[in-house]
Amino acid sequence: MSLYIQYHNCAKRGLPSIAAGEGRFEVSTAHKQGRNADGTVFVIASVGQPKCFYLWETFAIETVEPFSKNGTLFYHIQGPGWQLSPPQRLMGPHFEAFKNSCANFVCFRKIDDLPYSVTLKRLAEQHRAVKLDAMQPFLEELLGLVKKGTDDHEMVLKLLTQRF
Repeated sequence: MSLYIQYHNCAKRGLPSIAAGEGRFEVSTAHKQGRNADGTVFVIASVGQPKCFYLWETFAIETVEPFSKNGTLFYHIQGPGWQLSPPQRLMGPHFEAFKNSCANFVCFRKIDDLPYSVTLKRLAEQHRAVKLDAMQPFLEELLGLVKKGTDDHEMVLKLLTQRF
């Protein structure tokens, strides 16, 4: 089974769901590696300016379904997994080397050959169980990264007031 990353740019696509726990997760890619993907996907999200990177969620690939959009072939990849609780900030020289080796996350990519994949697996497993007490500091950090007045800012504010 292989390991893959999928990048989620929150500035362009908004925040991913903030519902720590297990469920079904999905990504879509036009990259050819999506066609025969089999294994585990790690979703890395960037938030704020300058960008802060987080390991947001992970899932086991259960299905890959091709679809066409505006003449481009895409692959819808989905399966069971979990959102990290809380999502884990990725930084430091080892992460920067990983990001550079992935061409700054330009596409869905197999990462079996990269040493940082061990770190992603470890973080995903360590932060699988829902830890509500750990979510508050994360949400407070996130609130400082998202632009005020946006839907993302309002969503994070709402989560902070509902849960804590």
